Amino acid sequence: MGSLSEQQEQFLEEYLEFATDTFGVDSTGVLNAALVCMGEREGCLIGLRDENAEFVTDLCEEYGIPYASDNYGVFFAKSDSHLSHYHPVGADANTTGNFLGYPETAIKFYQTHPDPSGDSDRFLSESSTFDESDWSDWYLVGYIPESTEEAYKEAEQKQKQYEKALRSCAVDFSGVRNL
Repeated sequence: MGSLSEQQEQFLEEYLEFATDTFGVDSTGVLNAALVCMGEREGCLIGLRDENAEFVTDLCEEYGIPYASDNYGVFFAKSDSHLSHYHPVGADANTTGNFLGYPETAIKFYQTHPDPSGDSDRFLSESSTFDESDWSDWYLVGYIPESTEEAYKEAEQKQKQYEKALRSCAVDFSGVRNL
C-alpha cells in the first residue's frame, strides 16, 4: 500500500489543483481519492455536482480511475472489481458502507439508530477519553463510529493511518486541511 502509479499521481495532481482552486484548503475529497488510489481505502464518495462532477469524471476517464457517479456525487473505487461488486450508485446504507470500507459496527450503528449524529454527540459529551474537538479532527474517517470507547479508538487509529499515508505520498497535500 501507499505507492501510486504515474497515472494515479497525475490524476491526483490535476484533481488537487482543481479542488484547491474550486473549494480552497478544505478539499478533503481529493485526500480521500488519494487514499483510494494508494490502496488505503476501499472506496470513497465525493459530493460533487454538475460541472464539478463532470470535470472529475472526465479526469477519471483520462487516467483510468475506477468511478461511478450519481446525483450524490462521484464514487471512487480501488478497482473495477470493487466497484462492480458493490454497485454503490443507488445502493442501501449497508452496501454503501461496505463499498466505502467502513467497519461493520459503524454500518450497523448507522442503520439501527434514528439519530446517529445525536447519539455520537451524547457519547462524546459523556466520554472521559474523547470530546467533540477530537472528532472534528478525524475528517478522513468518514463514518460515525458506534458510541463506544473501542470504536472511537479504532476511528482515531484509522485517521492517524490515513494522515501518515498522505504525508508519505508523492503528491504534496501539505496545503490541504493542515495535513
